[in-house]
Amino acid sequence: MAIERRGNQWYIRFQFRGKELREPTGLEATRENMALAKEREKQRKAELQLGKTRLSQKVPFDAAVAQFLNWCESVEYRRKRNTFLRLKTSLVSAVEFFGTLHVDELIAQHIEDHKTWRASEHKVKDITIRHDLYALSVFFRKFALKRGWANDNPVKEVEKPSDEDAVRIHVVTPEEEDLYFAEAAKNQNLYDLARLILLQGCRPEEILAMQPEDVDFRHNVMRVSGKTRAGRRELEMTAETASILRRRVEQGDKWLFPSPRKPGHHIVQLNGAHLQACIDARVSFVLYDLRHTFATRQLTEVGTDLGTVADLLGHSGLRVVAKYIHPRAKSKSEAMKRYDKMLRAPLTRTK
Repeated sequence: MAIERRGNQWYIRFQFRGKELREPTGLEATRENMALAKEREKQRKAELQLGKTRLSQKVPFDAAVAQFLNWCESVEYRRKRNTFLRLKTSLVSAVEFFGTLHVDELIAQHIEDHKTWRASEHKVKDITIRHDLYALSVFFRKFALKRGWANDNPVKEVEKPSDEDAVRIHVVTPEEEDLYFAEAAKNQNLYDLARLILLQGCRPEEILAMQPEDVDFRHNVMRVSGKTRAGRRELEMTAETASILRRRVEQGDKWLFPSPRKPGHHIVQLNGAHLQACIDARVSFVLYDLRHTFATRQLTEVGTDLGTVADLLGHSGLRVVAKYIHPRAKSKSEAMKRYDKMLRAPLTRTK
């Protein structure tokens, strides 16, 4: 039996049933902690011999994630393509950071180090860190633990950004809108998708999955097939919406946004094209922010009531809608001026 220094902490290392066991002790690699590390080594071997804990398999993290994503795509999330894509995107940085480190060697401190690296090196926001931690937790809970690649889920010991801190919402300004669409116009699919989100407030995936029969030009409505009862809705079309959809219906395809790479399928996402348009236009927002912008404009500029905005967005309650509503400074200033004017006006008494 032996202990060894790896990085800034002590690891235990010994043979058990023909396999080499190497695990972190969680102790800083100092002379003072050496005796305690040796004691934990003895305790760990005793636990294994008594069958209190199992010996995890030695699987490199990058290889394990590759198998996990294959399972997600073909089994667990085969009917939830967007969920699979979100997990895949969130785990890219984790694979880069952990590399070939064995899955069972990862402890909470490693996850904390990854958080710090993402925030300091990549300058990501709290919402991105929250997504990263969620993806890692799913990997451990649903896959690594069940295959004996890990003895615990280290993510559960790591503090995650709160929902409030992690909300990432940006309302697109008129100036940003002009710059962005000037670049997006170079890609017809992207331009049409972005315009429809801004014009109708739909989710990107709702627009991309539309078919010609979802558009009723006679009654000037488009039917949205959302995932929930509230999400399944009819929306009256703006003049520009009707023009865009009429042109797309005339393509004669099964889908309004047919995939150029997979005949018979529709486009799943245009995030890459959107990112390039943002870079060229020197603006920064995600496609979903156009939905936030629609909601904010409905409330602050059109004067639509909150309940109607919820119906337009496909939400069942007002609480969920509140996060989409972001009055601009000008709107708030005008509201306070109207309020002040009311307070200064003489009271009208009825006799």
